[in-house]
Amino acid sequence: MIAEPYWRSHVKVLRSGRLEWYGEEPSEDFWAELWRQRLAGSYFADADRGDLRDLENVLVPNLDREGSHLEAGCGAGYWVAALAARGYRVEGVESSKLLVDAVLEIRPDLPVRHGDALALDYPDGHFAGYLSFGVVEHRREGPHPFLAEARRLLRPGGRLVISVPFLNPLRRAKARLGLYAPAPPADGRPFFQYGFGEEEMAGLLQEHGFTLDEVHHHEVQRCLVEELPLFFRLNRMRGGGVLRRRAVPLVPPRLAAHLLLLVGTRNGG
Repeated sequence: MIAEPYWRSHVKVLRSGRLEWYGEEPSEDFWAELWRQRLAGSYFADADRGDLRDLENVLVPNLDREGSHLEAGCGAGYWVAALAARGYRVEGVESSKLLVDAVLEIRPDLPVRHGDALALDYPDGHFAGYLSFGVVEHRREGPHPFLAEARRLLRPGGRLVISVPFLNPLRRAKARLGLYAPAPPADGRPFFQYGFGEEEMAGLLQEHGFTLDEVHHHEVQRCLVEELPLFFRLNRMRGGGVLRRRAVPLVPPRLAAHLLLLVGTRNGG
């Protein structure tokens, strides 16, 4: 039997213009266990070939090859490894010490370390690029402290590349139809993450001293699998790969992407 993905049990609530997920506690132990499952086998094989996957056209044009770059909340370190293989000076910081220890046991050469992304021991303006994928949405206080620290760490003109779950039109339609819970679960299930609209994220970047340069929409398949129960079931049937290859490219990413990816420039001053 195929294991159910952890997010299948999440409860979603649209509140105050954000989509809220409730499920697991996004703790160090949770992330360590989730990523450790993915570290088995040839996890770094593509990274070591410099494969930037669907971020090729985002990262290569926006990261200075002469500068230093940080991935805050680097998880198992795939992007650190892939960028290093392409000749970039990059390092990663991850809050889960258990996960960092597991990564370094496999790849002791990888420049990742344990640390708090909100209190990093680098001087102001140290980095030319700040990357953070799937991190800032997991704090109740939202992205503000992460964006403030990103601005401190980046030099004027430095590039910010950040991703968050996307409150896309499909999810908004589900909320209007009453297909999400009306309130947070009464059973005490902990907050897991937020999903954001484009306008809110653009405003947050501007508020913290960034100019928004690019917006990209990624992972349509993940959204369809998560939001449409019929698609989830069909996706797991025999021949599901054929379904994905035919159906997913027909869906406009702005309509049903799971992730919103933003590129910004740190303003001077």
